[in-house]
Amino acid sequence: MRIDAWLFDLGNTLMAIPDDYDEELRLCEILGISDTEIVRSVIYRICDRHRGQSIEEFIERFDRETNPSSSPSVRNALRAAWFNSVEHAELKDGAWRLLDNLRKAGKKLALVSNTPPTSQIILERLKLTERFDAVVFSCDVGYLKPDPRIFKHALDQLGIAPNASVIVGDKIRTDILGGAILGMRSILVEERLRQVVENGQNYVDAIVPRLVDVEQTELYLNSIG
Repeated sequence: MRIDAWLFDLGNTLMAIPDDYDEELRLCEILGISDTEIVRSVIYRICDRHRGQSIEEFIERFDRETNPSSSPSVRNALRAAWFNSVEHAELKDGAWRLLDNLRKAGKKLALVSNTPPTSQIILERLKLTERFDAVVFSCDVGYLKPDPRIFKHALDQLGIAPNASVIVGDKIRTDILGGAILGMRSILVEERLRQVVENGQNYVDAIVPRLVDVEQTELYLNSIG
């Protein structure tokens, strides 16, 4: 079956943030936490409890939860970490060209990302919003990838069936698995072109080393649909 819709992950697929400004690393430093998973769990918990919140509401709630003493210096450092992160986000090579070429070819496009509301700034800065027919953030819908419901939410907005769509991402478990469960085809952007197996199964239909190589896979993906 022909591919009519392309769904993309955001972080480390369409864009990247340099380590010096990575929000989870910086937040860990400020809070004296050694494991980014702890910070990530706080972020997702706040997002799940307050779906659709604004950027300012989210940052205020994160400060209250992680800075119980209300230290002004910690509050300012946390706020700076959030905004420095999104202000230093960089597009991957060829991102605009890929998205624009797909739109010119009549494809529907969606962005599906596990992310807090601050990523809205990234979309605006990098001029990504207007390139998508649907943008689905976990902080708005309450589902985290790999939950198939977040992918279905995007597909429903596009009006496209899973078997006529493809998901593009850089991680199997979060970006690929949920879409594969629905019957979507998948492309993993993996610069080392490693063997990709998760739980003893290969959920990946194509692997490319760079985002600019994604478009070349369409004929092959059409042939296996």
